[in-house]
Amino acid sequence: MYLTTLTFVVGFLLTEVSKTMGQMCTDLHSIYALKKGVRLSKVQIYSVKSDGLMTCARHCLLKTGCESINYNIATGLCELNRHSFTSTAPTNIQTAPSSSVQSDIQTWPTSMAGSCANHSCNVNSRCVASSDPVCEVSGCLTSDIPDIPYTTLNTTVSYFESPVGTVLKYTCDKDFFLPETRAECGAIGNWTFANCRLAEPSSCVAVKQCNPDSGDGEYWMRLPNFDFNRTRIYCHDMGSQSPREYLTLKFQNHGTFPSRTNLFCRGEGGVYPTCLPLVGEVWYNKIRVDLLTLEIVRDDTTFARVSGNPPKYGDARDCYTEHQNGVARHCGLKGEFTINLRETGWIVSPDQQWRETGWKAAMEAPDRSDDGAVIRLRCGGYAGGCSPDGSLLLVPNMADIIGETTAERVHCE
Repeated sequence: MYLTTLTFVVGFLLTEVSKTMGQMCTDLHSIYALKKGVRLSKVQIYSVKSDGLMTCARHCLLKTGCESINYNIATGLCELNRHSFTSTAPTNIQTAPSSSVQSDIQTWPTSMAGSCANHSCNVNSRCVASSDPVCEVSGCLTSDIPDIPYTTLNTTVSYFESPVGTVLKYTCDKDFFLPETRAECGAIGNWTFANCRLAEPSSCVAVKQCNPDSGDGEYWMRLPNFDFNRTRIYCHDMGSQSPREYLTLKFQNHGTFPSRTNLFCRGEGGVYPTCLPLVGEVWYNKIRVDLLTLEIVRDDTTFARVSGNPPKYGDARDCYTEHQNGVARHCGLKGEFTINLRETGWIVSPDQQWRETGWKAAMEAPDRSDDGAVIRLRCGGYAGGCSPDGSLLLVPNMADIIGETTAERVHCE
């Protein structure tokens, strides 16, 4: 029902030949599948403006994956289709104005593509005919449009391929993001995009970027790697290019390596001389954290009161006596460390383990409070004790309610 009469086909093509510089010739009788008043829908690769049907067909021949064309005589709009009339679903065949025609490219001679005949360019490129034909990127595939987290795409995309330079706009879903972000089709045929930008900072560097006048102090932040959990972080050295992040401790966090020895539990005395350089005590007021991983930087004592050579945060060690096979002697373990993270919004990961370290060491099982916020360690050796097994990691403590006024809120534009 869609086939045109022979009079329409020949008359139309003769007109097209005269419009196409008179140089591009073809066998009119071979083009038998031209259809008037019909177009294919939902299968378009992209569209271009064309000065005639033959030029439109040539666009298709130069494009990998093009199987047919829709051409509007009145407007010059040329649509390249990735399906032919015979291969597409019947629901994709639409009635169109009489100025519209459709044609399968297999009916056109490949010689119209010149040196690009039978080219093998990639699906999102087209062949440029010359003495040495080249493949030129034409766009980005809509099947590769990025699925940006926490967004809704609010740009209509109707073609299989979007031209280089196309910009897609997204609306960010959460109220603590800035409202929009975007993706763009780059020159090499790939989509580049930015995640939704936080309206609240996620680091001390971001605090400075949002408000260059910000000084050392407590700030509210969102942590992308922890489901955008909102937390209070102390920023230190904000006058530098690399400010550092700390968690302020509300209760005593204390560790001690005692100056006592009781070898074989035969009597306590001063620490064994070779262990003297290890003796020390520490009280932490703040601990440094890596906001990407929430790992505690255990040897940072910037905000700690230190005596002697203190143990690292989360270590418990002594030089009190030897223990056998990890079983503590009756005179006990004297190395201690108390972690107390109440009212910080964080606790040590429930999966965190400790391991014995040093010579003839032993350790008691860490004593954890019911809420997980307090951990008391008692370990020892000669010299030896216990240390976190791997990194000492924090996780959010949703039970902690931190007062809004205890930190400054910075809004990013």
